[in-house]
Amino acid sequence: MAFSQDLETRQKKNQCYADIESGLWGWQCKSSATAKENCALRCLSPTCYEIIYESDPELRLLNEKYALERKFSDLRLAIDEKQNEAVSSALNELVRRKGDLEENLKLTHELKAAEDERYVFMSSMLGLLAEYRIWPRVINASSISSSLKVIG
Repeated sequence: MAFSQDLETRQKKNQCYADIESGLWGWQCKSSATAKENCALRCLSPTCYEIIYESDPELRLLNEKYALERKFSDLRLAIDEKQNEAVSSALNELVRRKGDLEENLKLTHELKAAEDERYVFMSSMLGLLAEYRIWPRVINASSISSSLKVIG
């Protein structure tokens, strides 16, 4: 017997939630989780709801206080989540930028090594040309290459 009453109550409560979601109880019932729960309780048993929550102003104020505390707690949790997301996003951006800086540093070192090799090569080519008494007017790859063709 108790099982069938629990099942009936659960089904009626689910129907109340469906009515609330459909807008049958008005927008104020969908404004917060507490408002939704209060509307569901009122739908489930209007008489009990009136006796418990609406007959005693002190209980009503206490209920509103708890509802506001819950809302404040929910807002605080939402703020904490947003802060965590912002920190995580900033950390990911810093990691990405660090990777970019490391890549730039690696490329700078490779460029320096290539320029050093170029300098050694150009110096040795100029030394070779000097042995044949050839001094290019401009020191670049093209003029050194042209001067080497004269030797060859």
